[in-house]
Amino acid sequence: VLVLLPAAFFGVVILRGQIRPGLWPHGWLCAILGFLVLPSLLRTYRRTTRPVARSIRLVLVVLRLAAAGAALAILARPVMQWTTERRERAVVGILLDTSQSMSIRDVTDPPSAAGDGAGEPMSRSQAVRAALDACRDPLRRLSDQLSVETMAFDARLRRTSEPDLSSAGTLTALGRCVDAAREALIQTGSRIAGLIVISDGRDTAGGDTLQAGDNLALAGIPLFTVGVGNEVPAGETRSVQARRLDMPDRVGILNQLDIGAEFLAAGLVGTPIEVRLEYDGQPAGQQEVVPTQVRELVRADLSHVPKAGGLHQVTVIATVPGLEGRQGQAELSRYVRVTEDKVQVLYIDRSRYERAAVARSLEHAKELNVTKIDLNAPATDARAQGPQPAGSPLPTRPDEWKPYHVIILGDVDRSHLPDAPMRAMANLVTTAGRGMAILGGLRTLGSGAYRGTPLEGLFPVDLGVTGQIEGPVPFELTPAGRTHPCCQLADPNLAAWKQLPPFAGASRLTSVAPAAEVLIRTAGDEPLLVLQEKAGGRTAVLAFDSTWQWPFSSEAGLDMHRRFWRQLVLWLANRRPEVWVLADRPSYDLLRLRTGDEQVVLHAGVNDPTAGGPVSQISVSGDIIGPDGVRRPLTFKALPDGFEATATVDQQGEYRVAVEGKAGQQSAGRAETAFVVESADRELADPLADLETLKRMAARTATIGGGYIPLEQLGELLERVRAAGIQSRTTLVQRHYLVDDHPWFWLGVFVGLLTLEWIIRRRTGLV
Repeated sequence: VLVLLPAAFFGVVILRGQIRPGLWPHGWLCAILGFLVLPSLLRTYRRTTRPVARSIRLVLVVLRLAAAGAALAILARPVMQWTTERRERAVVGILLDTSQSMSIRDVTDPPSAAGDGAGEPMSRSQAVRAALDACRDPLRRLSDQLSVETMAFDARLRRTSEPDLSSAGTLTALGRCVDAAREALIQTGSRIAGLIVISDGRDTAGGDTLQAGDNLALAGIPLFTVGVGNEVPAGETRSVQARRLDMPDRVGILNQLDIGAEFLAAGLVGTPIEVRLEYDGQPAGQQEVVPTQVRELVRADLSHVPKAGGLHQVTVIATVPGLEGRQGQAELSRYVRVTEDKVQVLYIDRSRYERAAVARSLEHAKELNVTKIDLNAPATDARAQGPQPAGSPLPTRPDEWKPYHVIILGDVDRSHLPDAPMRAMANLVTTAGRGMAILGGLRTLGSGAYRGTPLEGLFPVDLGVTGQIEGPVPFELTPAGRTHPCCQLADPNLAAWKQLPPFAGASRLTSVAPAAEVLIRTAGDEPLLVLQEKAGGRTAVLAFDSTWQWPFSSEAGLDMHRRFWRQLVLWLANRRPEVWVLADRPSYDLLRLRTGDEQVVLHAGVNDPTAGGPVSQISVSGDIIGPDGVRRPLTFKALPDGFEATATVDQQGEYRVAVEGKAGQQSAGRAETAFVVESADRELADPLADLETLKRMAARTATIGGGYIPLEQLGELLERVRAAGIQSRTTLVQRHYLVDDHPWFWLGVFVGLLTLEWIIRRRTGLV
């Protein structure tokens, strides 16, 4: 009975399913083996070599049966299995948008019962607060049956004990924060009933919102997006917003600067928008644009002709009449560098053959930009000391003369040219280092009419001399002219000059200044072309005005005519090496600079205007001046085509960069540039809600119950989530491996039983 009771116990347990072998075929084999072995074990001590008491015999049989049972258990490896039921509490996440865009007042109250119409617009965060207050009971019931994880987000995710509606975040990382909320819910270890996102849908951090929805779908988490705000202009979203300013970073002096300004007009259908251009703070143009759509990108195309080189600020301001505050005005601003890439030539003459031929040859040269003024009528008062009349074709202000590098005065009657313009020409040469040439003719040289004018003393000859040299006038190069760059027309040079026809006539020149050079003379040694460099400026006197015949004299005549006038003007211009510096962008985002997504890179160099490339053996140094006025040095490293430096900035505002180029220890010039660092308000840059993004995100989880819900239906959504996530019973199956979990115990039992049997047999004399 004692032997059969354990076997019966194991059999009953196995049949009831509480203890069963790990592998049923293996277990049944062990059971069969046991039934075959046990009867023989029961008969082992019926006969002994010596008489043994019945009680001892019984103990020995029991020990042997127990050892056999332990061996069979080790072979069978039984498993104890039982089931339990557990109540599981699901978790739901509520994610609230707290960025600055939630402060936009574009949510209108529904009309009141009294018929007062729609109320004043409220902010998006206020609308969310009102919706949560109206859903207190659904929220309470939801928190009673589910674990509610309340979170807030702007640029990052944070857990909150209560709903946070501060709307102070300067950046919205919708996609990244939804991913972070998913990870936070998974880490709870509970069944997730869903994630509720209440937002206006704007992601100003550039995240992948659709990928965030896909990640939720893969995790089996329904996404419920609740949209707040308007996709059509309402309330504060009726506004004009600055978008883009299209213009070159540099433009040549006296060239047209084309400016394209783009603004986003929201809710301004049919409303005229005044767009005005300011150049260095002064009005420079205006245009009116009228939007035709509710949300339209309008563009104003403006232009301005810079008349002075250097760094200048261009500002375009859009104003909506009757709309106050930041909604009614937007501004775009950049700096432009006005360069003197071309030699600006002002050619003053009267209509005649020489004027037409010279103008055509100068316009053919790509380095020159020619402005022609014809003075065919006398001035009202040629000797007036005041400014020019408004109708005069000549520049009237000093800044209008400044852009010109070279002035050519043709055969203009004295009565056609007032003193004021002549005084401005003389000042350009003597103070600004410009160049000027005066041509022969019956009205200028040889007429004596320019004696006592502001031009007297400027040129290296006596302007009061009268008389002409009758033609034809043969001419030749002087020794100085043979080597001077102005007279290098062809190879061989002397032979080329001899092919040119004689002048039709020439003005008589006398009193040539000692420091002047005579390049061309008559056969009788009278000067025809005299050059002088004085006080930094250069002047030329040409006693002839019949070079228009050269293009007709031979096939090479046209090319020689072009070369002569081009080289003469380039010599008069006396262009010096030009130092330049530019930032790689006109404006930078402070946030992107701080995160390392952008950096301020400055390029600088020194160009030789005569060679058309960089100057060799040059160095560049410079400083950057921040908005606080602090000057910080820059370190420029040499590159094959110039120099480069990286500037470190830490605050918003206007930065100016000043550089100096040096050839050895001698200064080659200075240059400036500027750029703006903005703390871009990305949250308010586009005031309209992006509910379409929320709908697309939720659609990624539509197969598992997710979807988009308007803010007005928040209560219904909470009840739906509560019903789907109500407490459920979960059956847990637990197993205990009796042998595998305690192998040494069973081995010890088996060995111990055999050892105990052997000891008893030893003491009874059976061994």
